[in-house]
Amino acid sequence: MKNENKTKIRRSDSFVFPVQCGNRTLQIRTEAHGHNGGMKMSLENLPAKVNPKNTPRAAAFELWMNAPNPMVTFFKTLDVTPLVRFSRKRGYKFNMLLCRCIGRAASGIKEFYLLPVGRELWQYDSIAVNTIVKNKTGEVSSCDVPFSPDLAQFNADYMRLTRRVAESCEDHDLTDCMVIGTSAIVDTEIDGAVGMNSGIFNNPFIIWGKYHKGFWRTTLKLSFRFHHTQMGGAHVGRFLERLQAEVGMSVPYNHEKDQGFEPSDTGVRK
Repeated sequence: MKNENKTKIRRSDSFVFPVQCGNRTLQIRTEAHGHNGGMKMSLENLPAKVNPKNTPRAAAFELWMNAPNPMVTFFKTLDVTPLVRFSRKRGYKFNMLLCRCIGRAASGIKEFYLLPVGRELWQYDSIAVNTIVKNKTGEVSSCDVPFSPDLAQFNADYMRLTRRVAESCEDHDLTDCMVIGTSAIVDTEIDGAVGMNSGIFNNPFIIWGKYHKGFWRTTLKLSFRFHHTQMGGAHVGRFLERLQAEVGMSVPYNHEKDQGFEPSDTGVRK
């Protein structure tokens, strides 16, 4: 009689386990293929735990990691006139374009690839931008969109994934990317928002409302919340300036090197 309680291995079961490699804890994925297919191991672009003392954020980690409230919020008013015009001219969604600008601005700043998780610091090789989607039930779901510097690719991913989430009412999470959270309150103009410190969600988070149409220009007020262990005020200031520069461009352009860190043309950290 066959043992019905015996665990069956599917054709392709995968498992992830950590392996210490110098300063980094790498994530190794193994896959089991069939009954006699053996195991296949691969090193993927999964996040790796790093020793904070060996990073530029060592002092910040000691100061802010256990602080009662390590979250800081900056406010910024963007001139989004070129982005609104480009959206109308090309038929792209404004929020998709803004999310892409956020990804492009962040991709050239190395601090965006580090994230405090629990009481540890993790290094990522790629980033994604999260957007909140109104699903078919009238409620909201969360959707992570992998960042691509290519406008056509990012737009295709954004439209495909947000449609899937809206229809399925299931969140789309990317655990192998450092995710920048966003929330658009499009029904009203707001000056900004300060999110609560849950101690769980340490990711950078951007909130904006309805943009304001002036006589000569269109502006958008937003707030940017970040964990002080991940980055400092100077990094955030540089990010917000880069974001305004991205918004001011109606076509994709290549970043210049930024303090020794250059994003690759695939949007993955070099």
